[in-house]
Formats: sequence, C-alpha cells, structure tokens
Amino acid sequence: MKPNTPLKKQLTFGDFVVGVYQAWGERKAKGIIQLAVKAGLVEWRGKHRFKVL
Repeated sequence: MKPNTPLKKQLTFGDFVVGVYQAWGERKAKGIIQLAVKAGLVEWRGKHRFKVL
C-alpha cells in the first residue's frame, strides 16, 4: 500500500528569486539569477514572455 504523498507545488520565479536572495545575499543573488536565466535553467511556462535584464 502506497502512502498518500501530496503533490509538490511548482516553484514560481518569485519563489526562486526570494530563495536565492535569502541564501546568498543581494550582491551574489543578482549574478546567480542572471546566470540561471541565461543558461536556460529557468523555464517560462506562461502565455506571457518576460524580459530579464
């Protein structure tokens, strides 16, 4: 018999940004977020496109 495990909530971009800022601080977080976006590690799953500078 399998235990009922709740489905994991998808991480939003805002959740990602908050987590990085809390873990690394403002100075390093900017670079980490830019690197993640440029490397394609962030997936945009909505109808709208975002421009990240």
